Amino acid sequence: MSDFFIKFDGFAIYVRKKERLREAYSHSVVAIESDQHFDVVRQRNPYANCIKIDFREQMFGKNLKRTLPKKIKDYVSGLEEAKAFIRDEKIKKILQ
Repeated sequence: MSDFFIKFDGFAIYVRKKERLREAYSHSVVAIESDQHFDVVRQRNPYANCIKIDFREQMFGKNLKRTLPKKIKDYVSGLEEAKAFIRDEKIKKILQ
């Protein structure tokens, strides 16, 4: 199981599996200032060997380059930070 580094607007979430045999995950939130800052941070340890994914593309995109596993997507979608991001994106979509 790989670790994932998931990009949002203004922050990123690093998700890793806690134990090898159980489906338990842990996460940490990393502040991101810009796309250039994201590129610098994602090359540092422990994020360097992770799978990098854009959450906006996963939730609202039509042509996906790479997909998140369902268990990881459900875990991330349940986090408060991700819920606020999804809510804001839905509001933007309605207002357009």
